[in-house]
Amino acid sequence: MRREGRVTASPAKADSFLIVPDIMKEAKETQLVYALVVKCEAKEETVVPNQNEVSGFEYLKELYAEDEDFKEEWAKCNSSFLDSSKFQLLEGFMFFEDRLCIPRGSLQEHIIRETHGGGLDIQSSLSLSLSLSLSLSLSLSLSLSPMSSFFSSVLLLVLMITASVTADSSALNFYQDVVFYWGNQLANVLNGGTSLTMSLVNASGCGFQSKNGYLYGRFDMNIKLVPGNSAGTVTTYYISSQGQYHDEVDFEFLGNVSGQPYILHTNIFAKGQGSREQQFYLWFDPTADYHKYTIIWNPRLIILMVDETPIRVFNNNEAIGVPFPNTQAMNVYSSIWCGDSWATQGGSVKTNWAYAPFTASYGNLEVYSCQDSSGSTSSCSGSSSSAPWLTQQLDVGLQAQLSSVQNNFMIYNYCTDYKRFPHGCPAECNQPRFLQ
Repeated sequence: MRREGRVTASPAKADSFLIVPDIMKEAKETQLVYALVVKCEAKEETVVPNQNEVSGFEYLKELYAEDEDFKEEWAKCNSSFLDSSKFQLLEGFMFFEDRLCIPRGSLQEHIIRETHGGGLDIQSSLSLSLSLSLSLSLSLSLSLSPMSSFFSSVLLLVLMITASVTADSSALNFYQDVVFYWGNQLANVLNGGTSLTMSLVNASGCGFQSKNGYLYGRFDMNIKLVPGNSAGTVTTYYISSQGQYHDEVDFEFLGNVSGQPYILHTNIFAKGQGSREQQFYLWFDPTADYHKYTIIWNPRLIILMVDETPIRVFNNNEAIGVPFPNTQAMNVYSSIWCGDSWATQGGSVKTNWAYAPFTASYGNLEVYSCQDSSGSTSSCSGSSSSAPWLTQQLDVGLQAQLSSVQNNFMIYNYCTDYKRFPHGCPAECNQPRFLQ
């Protein structure tokens, strides 16, 4: 099947391609199923992207097994059973003849909407002329089979299309996009849903979660913590999945008596395994004004940031047996509750309810993500060029900032707690700091 050919890549032109969606219709019992396959037609020349340009679309490979349109054919392709099906797998991607299969999700919806003016009028067969919103300059000379060249061109087109999707708003509205699962009477939504206060009283705390789940993303929220005597209070901001083997990435702010600093407690769970705590003092008063707290989660790593300064990194070290969150969608959560059994000075200082209500303020919750709309599949709403979080790594500047924070403000690190791990710390702790 593989025939070696030589393709010379050149700069992509804004009008070099047409994309032609085909909707395959199949009757299954009483339900008509429409599956989207996408064909690339080169108008002038073939453009082959560097693998780094399309790595953000590896997630498509994970969707076929559960996709209603393609899962049966995907199973056949992965078995030894041979039939006359025109479906085939190439480097993990499913093709129908020479067309790339696009599983259900926002990418599929966007292609259909843009090509057919918002509907499923498959008779119109309109072509979408792509206008590039990113510039790619490719100068590699690659030895590829014709199918591989075609496959790369299709993925380049997908990359171009999704670059335009990121114009959608990333801001979540506290009226519309979250659910208060606890103590809703203690929540006060303000400014049309862009800001919020949540309070803790002796009888109850308060918490919300996003309506949508996300598989990878960047999550930003501005928070102003409880002022004054906040001993025993715990204010949280985190992302989490559900179940016994859940994934979770935590910011937890542990209150203190007046004049004493907050402690920022962080933890990461993967496949139900946690116990990866790191704690920090902050270099500012987090009660005097809003500060931005960020979680960046992509297939390579997780970064926790405060006002754009990295304080912690957790890399994908599955190669050495360390679990990493990469299969479960996570919702955004925030809450305020009483944790005086442990939160302040090991639980020796209790909450003084005479100072209640304890109120934390929130604003500008923004999510740039791959949205999970069905509970089992996800699709990115941004390209790697316009969504840098998708391929975010620690460059030299960020490494220097991380080192400074951890050298000066870290007060606990599970990787150096040898009493807790007398038989050896977790495997990632043996990696260099920036690869842990």
